[in-house]
Amino acid sequence: MAAIGGGGHVEPSEDPRDTVRREVVEELGIAAEFPNEAPQFLTSRRTVGTGAQHIDVALWFQLRGDRGAVLDFDRADFHKVQSFLKDGRPQTRVMPELARIMTKLSAL
Repeated sequence: MAAIGGGGHVEPSEDPRDTVRREVVEELGIAAEFPNEAPQFLTSRRTVGTGAQHIDVALWFQLRGDRGAVLDFDRADFHKVQSFLKDGRPQTRVMPELARIMTKLSAL
């Protein structure tokens, strides 16, 4: 299962894993289950748009999922949430890193 989107930020003095735990409950209504508690990837990119420009740094964690789980997702943050197989991953310009990360994860 993959959740694409959201804008969870690490609070001051918060461990990034705790941020993931908090955000997954807030945005999907399920508990985060880490197969490995270390982040799998780190990416950075300059933001675009009309607001203040800055560099977003993202830690990417892999989570275990259950395709049968009922997700109580935050409809203010997400239009929809869905599972997909690696060959059916969405092609998106919002998260250009997704294709590269999915390729690396499939090799694990």
